[in-house]
Amino acid sequence: MNLPLVMVILLPLVAAGPAALLSPRLSRWSNLVIASLVLLQVVLLITRTIPEGGLFLGKILGVDFLSALPLLFVNVLSVGFCIFALSRPSKTTLFYYCLTLAFINGTLVGHHLVLFIMFWGLSGAMLYFYGILRVEARRIARKAFLVSALSDAFLIFALSVLAKTGDGLPGIKELQMESGSLWNTVAYLALAFAAFAKAGCFPLHTWIPTYCEKSPMESVYILPASWDKLIGIYLLARLLLVPNAPSPVLPMVIAVLGASTIVIGVMMALVQHNGRRLLGYHAVSQTGYMVLGLASGTAIGIAGGLLHMVNHSIYKSTLFMSLGNVEDATGTGELQELGGLYRRMPGTFIGALISALSITGLPPTNGFISKGLVYSGVLLAASKASGVPRLIYLVCLAFALLGTAMTMASFLKFMYTVFLGKGKEDWSNIREKSVSTVLPLLLNASLCLLIGLFWKSFPLGILRPVVSLASLSNPGSYSFMYTIAIKYLPLVAGGFFFYLFFRLMRYKQLLDQDRIEDPGRSAARGDFFHEIRDMAPLAAIYTAAERRWFDLFEIINILTKRTVAALRILHTGVLSFYSIWIVLGFGVITLFLFFLRGG
Repeated sequence: MNLPLVMVILLPLVAAGPAALLSPRLSRWSNLVIASLVLLQVVLLITRTIPEGGLFLGKILGVDFLSALPLLFVNVLSVGFCIFALSRPSKTTLFYYCLTLAFINGTLVGHHLVLFIMFWGLSGAMLYFYGILRVEARRIARKAFLVSALSDAFLIFALSVLAKTGDGLPGIKELQMESGSLWNTVAYLALAFAAFAKAGCFPLHTWIPTYCEKSPMESVYILPASWDKLIGIYLLARLLLVPNAPSPVLPMVIAVLGASTIVIGVMMALVQHNGRRLLGYHAVSQTGYMVLGLASGTAIGIAGGLLHMVNHSIYKSTLFMSLGNVEDATGTGELQELGGLYRRMPGTFIGALISALSITGLPPTNGFISKGLVYSGVLLAASKASGVPRLIYLVCLAFALLGTAMTMASFLKFMYTVFLGKGKEDWSNIREKSVSTVLPLLLNASLCLLIGLFWKSFPLGILRPVVSLASLSNPGSYSFMYTIAIKYLPLVAGGFFFYLFFRLMRYKQLLDQDRIEDPGRSAARGDFFHEIRDMAPLAAIYTAAERRWFDLFEIINILTKRTVAALRILHTGVLSFYSIWIVLGFGVITLFLFFLRGG
């Protein structure tokens, strides 16, 4: 038995005991030691132990080059979390962290389907336990738990179908499907929706922004912002890399959903005035790039999707930690209450700035590389297709470029209102809380730059058996200038978009001085994007979103309530009425069986 493979699950589980029993100070340091040991075990697995075909302990545990990438970064981020938690007192959170790390690692190394499903479900249940730590988050914690349960149901159903139609129960790393099979098509879609629910992709995304706003910050930057994304996209990658899809249309459907996720998420983020909700909607939007890259079916697109999965987990957890520092220092995460903090919190500002550049996709950050690979992969898929499929891929590319432009504008707003603009109050008493709250931000920011510069060697060097890295140097036949255009024009458009609305708001202030107590203050708050909400073409869409018309969970909830209400009408309590329904039911069943036998 290979000990490191078992220890990545066992060590965090063992650490849960001290986290619950020791003093908060000792618990925090013991968690850091355990997280470092687990990371060392993972590094040993990846650098020394994994043979070409992967490392497997029979049919129970296994890790290959596809699962190695998310496994590594789950544990890299885990160490950063433990450093950040050195100044945060909650023992319950530390206990939950140990369990969550064990369950996430178990999902990634679990080879047997029963083990994979068990850890997948347990990791989802942790969303609920974190959420109920805050009274205001209990409702959304229940919703997150139900969405997680829906993901579990999709997963169990799909794998049961595959086990029935195939040669028994396969390992999760050995998924096989047959083209043209109806049941395999159903299983394919069910697996995709299981991954969507976990990663937060449209139409199963609506729980994430509210969860990010209401739940403890520690749970936000380790689950919806990073770890949940990693295992959700990992499962989707397993699905999309299956050699024979049941239908060539299915990856294209997933690509459309990914592109829709980009635009829907960023449109909602643009008009938010709560920092957590803004970052939560961007966590949704960025998932779309991962999905779109994987669904392109090209080596360069797959590489971009997998790299963006890793990059997002780094910079988004950093952005949430930065906002957590701001909330701890000022007592609020509302953008209209903040401003001018870059001098008081320089370490937090630098970490947030580099992460904002990364999520926007500016060079030389990791986000610039992964988004560029996704664009190139989709463009290559369009060049290889013809007719309607080609048009669909080009529309998906346009959505991705639009999403980048709006992301640029949104994070100009975020950085300006939180750190650069004029603050509502005098922040002279504000300081960085401690070195431990700044160090993981700077480490993650450095990682964003290092991956941006050396991405072919690390981390994509781990994926050599999965994607052809040689193809990344010559992705297609389109011109170099065209490639530059799709990478840089969205950034220019985003900057212009921000400037245009900034100038518009300043002009409105001059016309409406009597309504604004402090001229210039509305621009500092970012209110100039509020006009987008009221634009004629977009107002109806935003109103529908606020009424939860696009929330699949709420739609199902309403339909269920109406069905129950209709059935209650039939529940009269009169025995003779029930007898009539029983007789009618037997009659219908008899006629059905009669027709099945051919009359």
